[in-house]
Amino acid sequence: MGYNEFCAPTIAEAIDQAVAGGAAQIIVAPTMLLRGNQHTEAEISAIVAEAREQHPDVVLRYAWPFDDDRVVSLFVEHILANGEKC
Repeated sequence: MGYNEFCAPTIAEAIDQAVAGGAAQIIVAPTMLLRGNQHTEAEISAIVAEAREQHPDVVLRYAWPFDDDRVVSLFVEHILANGEKC
């Protein structure tokens, strides 16, 4: 696990640690589900691109953007399951 800001390790450090531990494939999946924010659209994407250059022998994927219909379905399912608690 890595963080874009405020916490450690950073995303770049987490990727470096995974590579040092022998990872041949890394998938970066942000916790921000929706489009329209600087973090997922530019910052994390740039970090992943730089890590690809630093680790050319590692398959490095950025699992974003998420499918909007699936995100909405997740929210609906959660609301229906927790309606009394919401």
